[in-house]
Amino acid sequence: EALSGCDVVVDSGFSLGAANRVNMDILSAALAQGKIVLSLRQNATALFAGAAHGNLHCCLDADQILRFLDNCSPAATKNTRKSL
Repeated sequence: EALSGCDVVVDSGFSLGAANRVNMDILSAALAQGKIVLSLRQNATALFAGAAHGNLHCCLDADQILRFLDNCSPAATKNTRKSL
């Protein structure tokens, strides 16, 4: 439901643990729905192995996320600007 209005989801690299399990579920659901996930996590590829379908992009910092969004086609990020 919450993901229906967005095209891109950003993983801030939050600490993994029981308290953040819901956040991991949201990221997994986003990938399963074919959403683009931009992750600041160095091990994102290993965490979501098999679920990414080419939609998981590891970014080094917020500037790289913004450059990615600027270079995306408007159709791929039609809801992005209102979601930020």
